Amino acid sequence: MKDLEKFKEIDFNKPSFLFKLSDSLVYLFGGAGFYNKYIESIPLTGSESILDFGSGGGNAAKILITRIPDGHLTCLEPSTCWIKRLKKRLGTFENVTFINDYIENTDIPDNSFDVILIHHVLHDIHPDNRVGVLINLSKVLKPDGRIYIREPMKKSHGMTYEEIRQLFKDVDRNEHEFSIKTNKEYSGIYS
Repeated sequence: MKDLEKFKEIDFNKPSFLFKLSDSLVYLFGGAGFYNKYIESIPLTGSESILDFGSGGGNAAKILITRIPDGHLTCLEPSTCWIKRLKKRLGTFENVTFINDYIENTDIPDNSFDVILIHHVLHDIHPDNRVGVLINLSKVLKPDGRIYIREPMKKSHGMTYEEIRQLFKDVDRNEHEFSIKTNKEYSGIYS
C-alpha cells in the first residue's frame, strides 16, 4: 500500500520540454556511456529477434539496431510522442518494426523474441499492472530467450531490487545474473 501512495504516474504523451531536451542530447551524443556500455554488454550474434520494451525516444534502440544486421528489432512504445521520435530516428532501417501500443493490447505471437530489453521502464508502470506486463512479456519470449532489465533504485524514482526480483519470481522467471551499481541501479538477466 505504501508503494501505491508514493507512485507518481508520468504522462509520456506530454513529456516536459526538459525531458525531451535531455533525450535529444543523449541521442545526439550516441548514448554518452549511459546506454552504450550496457547495450554492448548484451551478448548478441547479430541475427536475434529483439523486443525493446518501452523504447522511448530510441536511445537504446539506436545501439541495438546496429548490433543485429541479420536480426530484427521491434520497438514497443505506447506514447505517441516517443513513437514519432522513434520512427524519425530509426525509420531508415529495414529490420525494425514500430508498435504504438501497450503489450497487453498487441497481437504479437507467442515465442517471438530471443531477447527482450526493459531499460528504465518497469518502475514507470503502475505497481498494480507490473505482474500482468511481465506475464505478457514472458509469453512473447522464446523458451530459450533472455530478458535484460536495468532499473533505477532511487527512492524518488525507481524500485528496490527486492521488488524487481519478486516480480520476476511471481511470473516464474529465473534470475541468471544481477548487479547493483552503487545502490542506485539494478541490472538483471532472466529466462
